[in-house]
Amino acid sequence: MLLATEQSCRFSGILCKFITRLTERGHTIENLKPIFKQAAQLINRRHNLLKNSTADNNNTIFLHRTYHPYGLGRNTIRRVYQQTLEPVLDYKRMVIATARPPDLRDLLTRAHLTLPENITIQSVIDSINNNNT
Repeated sequence: MLLATEQSCRFSGILCKFITRLTERGHTIENLKPIFKQAAQLINRRHNLLKNSTADNNNTIFLHRTYHPYGLGRNTIRRVYQQTLEPVLDYKRMVIATARPPDLRDLLTRAHLTLPENITIQSVIDSINNNNT
């Protein structure tokens, strides 16, 4: 596992290279800023949702399954759970998480970047702007 500072440096490096490549292909920083800001807001929103939902997880049972077109539907699973297990188990909620099956995109796209807590996309954009002026 990487330390937070190493993770921040790697993220900054990857983000800087990505922004540099986009600008070399003709995109301007002014056009990229709103896109990166929107992405950062989505990441922050998702991070906050995950942070706030951990308190509810103690009374929730999670069922993880891979989607299959001929498999059981959520309604069927929920009905069977309510009829058989809900009276016996001590859970208040049941969440059925359905994952899509692997596809070509999974093979072609390996990197999933996460934003370290001590760095913002805006600070990286500002540092690139300062280096270019």
